[in-house]
Amino acid sequence: MKENTHYRVVSIWGMGGLGKTTLAKTVYKRIEITRHFDHVAWAYISQQCNIREVLEGILVKLLTPSKKERKAIGKLNHDELVKKLHQVQSEKKCLVILDDIWKDADWDSLSPGFPNTTEVGTKILPTTRNENVAKHVDQQCVLYKLRHLTEKESWELFEKTFLRRNKGTGNY
Repeated sequence: MKENTHYRVVSIWGMGGLGKTTLAKTVYKRIEITRHFDHVAWAYISQQCNIREVLEGILVKLLTPSKKERKAIGKLNHDELVKKLHQVQSEKKCLVILDDIWKDADWDSLSPGFPNTTEVGTKILPTTRNENVAKHVDQQCVLYKLRHLTEKESWELFEKTFLRRNKGTGNY
């Protein structure tokens, strides 16, 4: 969220099941995040990326349009849609989370809709299983590799999540 940073992308990567999406959702839902950015949007990409659907979904989430405006967005051709999405992010400080990008080609198809500058403060947070995809989104990005928890960390997480400790007794 720092204004003086010269990066626009923070990529979270690691093998499936480590919690990349969970971490991204935690960021997405933090009150400090929603207050810092003018708009936030979440897009699930998946192995079978539908570029039109993803771009339109992001634009709708960033604009929160009326029913009439939403219908107009649905009628935009691809180039108009890309231009509008780019414009919104160039004028307002946005956070866009792109969850589960599988291929460089998917980012290449989506990228024209995203400003390639840090001037306004728009940030992109992709999650991916592939380090090369994470780097491909932006060579200057911050890479965050999610790691496996140790056995001790796993147990502590389990305790916090599933077990209620009776205060003072040590019993569950």
